[in-house]
Amino acid sequence: YFYAGHYHKDAGNEGDEHEFRLVHAIQHYALAAQTASQYHYQGMDSTALNQHFSTVAMLMAEDVWNDSSSDRQAQAAPNKKNTSRQWVKDENAIAAGTWMLAFLDSLLHWEERSGAKSFVEILSPSHKHFVGKLWQHLSLAVRQQSVKLVLSSASPECTSSAETTTGDGACVIRSLPRFIGPTRSKRLQTGSMLVKSLERPKVVVGEMELTIPMDTNGNDGLASSGRRSKRRRS
Repeated sequence: YFYAGHYHKDAGNEGDEHEFRLVHAIQHYALAAQTASQYHYQGMDSTALNQHFSTVAMLMAEDVWNDSSSDRQAQAAPNKKNTSRQWVKDENAIAAGTWMLAFLDSLLHWEERSGAKSFVEILSPSHKHFVGKLWQHLSLAVRQQSVKLVLSSASPECTSSAETTTGDGACVIRSLPRFIGPTRSKRLQTGSMLVKSLERPKVVVGEMELTIPMDTNGNDGLASSGRRSKRRRS
């Protein structure tokens, strides 16, 4: 999944007509996170996976969410701030947004499955390539539409005869995939503090929005008492 994501990421920057390949890049990164989130890991394995996802976040920041032309300009003028990518087609931006939510959902779910014993580096608000910072690169309209598609209260299904569903939570629109849920993380559900933050004009996500729900026995899941774990990072 990582290699396929890298391939589509590079191909997506070959011209406007290849923009749809960026959607496939985020899709494959999300599928990598989905696969990783299904297992428990020992310390060294968890650290290695964290490093892989930190690298992916850096590549997405540089080659997907930022305007690639601004990256070249930044090399010539290091003090100039990068600008967000201006998507040629809204449908590509929205589809990419749904897969970014899928990526986030799997990383959140991974933390929750660990029982707050391990944390994902790029889910720390202080991380340079924090997922919340990457999400800010999409326009408000695109972000809200992406959230709506993923967190719809209706059963996940495609919405027109031109769309078909696949086994990995994707809805394919004329060969353009988008994630249609459902989400697995308790923090990425309709009405949650995190989701509300992701839909605001300015994305501000702090430790409160990322607190892992815990039950009284230390297992993932909300307890009737509403107790929650604290996020501790080394």
